[in-house]
Order: sequence, then structure tokens, then C-alpha cells
Amino acid sequence: MQPFVLVLQFVSLVTNGIQHPNNFGAGFWIMLALTVPVVLPCTLTGVWLYQRISEMEFKRACFILLGVSGVGLLVKALT
Repeated sequence: MQPFVLVLQFVSLVTNGIQHPNNFGAGFWIMLALTVPVVLPCTLTGVWLYQRISEMEFKRACFILLGVSGVGLLVKALT
């Protein structure tokens, strides 16, 4: 799943560059240089973890993360 998302992000950058070349100024390249060193290792770690856990463990982790996200949204809405 993660490699698919990574390829789609790359394709969207290429098509955006073709359609809107003015979006790729200095700010874009600075942000890209700052985010790639974080995103790439995290993606590879996610693929590595996904290959090593069972389907039940994956579902449990997803439900826990969805629950934490929901609680965060509720807290944000109440403040």
C-alpha cells in the first residue's frame, strides 16, 4: 500500500509541474528537501512493519489509531 501511495504522490508532482510550473519555486524545493529525509525512512519502516505483523494485529493497530484520532477531534471540538 505505501509504495503505491508514494508512486501516486510522485506522479501528482510531475503532473502538477507540467500544468502549473510556477508552483515549483524556491519554497517548494526547500520544503521537499526538509520532508523527504523524514518521509522516506518512515515509509520504509511502515512497509517493514506491515510485512511482519498479522492481519489481526494490523486491524487492531488501525482501530487504536482511529480511536485516538477520534478522541483528539472531540477534544479539539470542545476547546
